[in-house]
Amino acid sequence: MIGMWVEPQARGAGIAERLVEAVKARARQQGRDRIFLDVSPDNGRAAGFYLKQGFVFIDEWEPLASHPHLRVQTMVWTPDGRMSA
Repeated sequence: MIGMWVEPQARGAGIAERLVEAVKARARQQGRDRIFLDVSPDNGRAAGFYLKQGFVFIDEWEPLASHPHLRVQTMVWTPDGRMSA
């Protein structure tokens, strides 16, 4: 997953959860065994959301492409809940 944004007036209606579930369903349909995303651990709201969706942080960091002075950490989700990358 690369990015997600929900209009402020639509937040809290479960849209983000449905978007992530659609990505998970597509990944399973295509036989994928992992979904990766990057998030700033300082972005508590986003990190917390992805943790609730079953993603876990792994020890991979990189500069944010649009703001290289910021570093993001990779998260991974697996259909069977394995916590390995």
